[in-house]
Amino acid sequence: MLGDGARPIGWKLGLGTPAAMERLGTAAPLIGFITDRGVLASGASCAIGGWGKRMAEPEVAITHRSRGAGSANESQAAAAMGAIGPAIELVDLADSSDVEEILAGDIFHRHLVLGPTEAGPGEALRGRSGSGTPIRSPSTTRTRLQAAPPRSSRTSRPTSRRSARRCGGRTW
Repeated sequence: MLGDGARPIGWKLGLGTPAAMERLGTAAPLIGFITDRGVLASGASCAIGGWGKRMAEPEVAITHRSRGAGSANESQAAAAMGAIGPAIELVDLADSSDVEEILAGDIFHRHLVLGPTEAGPGEALRGRSGSGTPIRSPSTTRTRLQAAPPRSSRTSRPTSRRSARRCGGRTW
């Protein structure tokens, strides 16, 4: 990929659940990269016919204001973050338990669709929303896979599966 001129634009973590790490014999999530060639615009299409086990995974995308040194404390890390938003990663899962093979395949990554971002994630990443209200745990919060329009232009929420595929000019 990188040898063919693709430009790295970010990092991804994968296989970080306790069960996955135990199965692979790792002590931390695997780290892969994302290139400019893998990013798809909202509503774009891509060929998946040759993929073995295709999946769409909800993700969180975080942008950086600045590059930090190799280590940072919590407040330095939060200050370096520029924005946070939803993303959908398209992956081709392989039935492999060989860590080198998984890393060579960039942890199953094929494409990424980025949703709208909001500035200032520092407070949210410390477990608080901008209003100071604790963020609900994932078990009590529903995740919407389609992108929502920026807060200033939201008018209504989709009421059906069909309308949920097209929301605020974005198709998911």
